[in-house]
Amino acid sequence: MPYLAALHLSDNCGQTDDHLAVGEGTVPFHELMDRLAGFSGTWVLEKKNLGDAHLSRDRLLKGLGVGI
Repeated sequence: MPYLAALHLSDNCGQTDDHLAVGEGTVPFHELMDRLAGFSGTWVLEKKNLGDAHLSRDRLLKGLGVGI
């Protein structure tokens, strides 16, 4: 991903920009993990509250095989 500088991540149910925690909507994040593993830019978690941001962070790190 040489041309990507930042990722803005949120999940949704396909109708609106819900800003759900990763894994709570229909975005297939599990299928993206291999591609995201080499990304070294900025990750922005677009969530409605801090709890969803923490949950998303934990799920993404687990999916990438990174311990917390």
